[in-house]
Amino acid sequence: MNKEACWYLPNKDSKDPFGPFLLTEIIAKYNEGKLKFDDYIWSENFKDDKWIRLYEVQELHNLLVKYPRYPTPPRRSKGQAQVKKVEVVTKRKGEYGSENVYRRYPRAPIEMIVILHNNDRYLEARCVDISEKGTFLHVPLDSGFEAGEHVTITVVEHPLLGTCSLPSVIIYAAQKESFKGLGIYFLRVNPNVKQRIAHYVVEKLKEAENVESKVDLGESA
Repeated sequence: MNKEACWYLPNKDSKDPFGPFLLTEIIAKYNEGKLKFDDYIWSENFKDDKWIRLYEVQELHNLLVKYPRYPTPPRRSKGQAQVKKVEVVTKRKGEYGSENVYRRYPRAPIEMIVILHNNDRYLEARCVDISEKGTFLHVPLDSGFEAGEHVTITVVEHPLLGTCSLPSVIIYAAQKESFKGLGIYFLRVNPNVKQRIAHYVVEKLKEAENVESKVDLGESA
């Protein structure tokens, strides 16, 4: 564990950040609830001069929620219990819909079925958009997967990605009427796969721009 006081936190009231802190101090703040896993942080050991989120820091991955040791309780009838719906998605609009914490990279729509799994269970999930850093999945309402969990996304013989596994973390879960939406951040991506994703996104963005240009020309004619 890094024993240097080299960690900084942004200060919304000043250009001077808080710090430097020891890594143990950062962990203590997280455990005390003073930091969330999507808060920003920076270290003098980073190659780039830009803030990143806690969940992107390798040294802090062990802070993320682990899957519970025990099974879920027996399911009761709808008359006995109602599932509480929790919505945690921002309302800002991006290129292809609402922006979320993982969506700081260009993304494009995609349709593919992937396997979402951890050490205890797996299920098929529908992937609806993708970027170099993450994806958005549709899963059944009773999937049980929640924000903060470490998961792996396995793609099998896809025309774009081939066959690969993507270690990831669930950044947020949004309950919809007929499905649950999961915002996924990729923890590790094979460089070749990352390059293919980037190329795909660029091509899709170009297609979207061409469509918009044709629409604009048609309206001005």
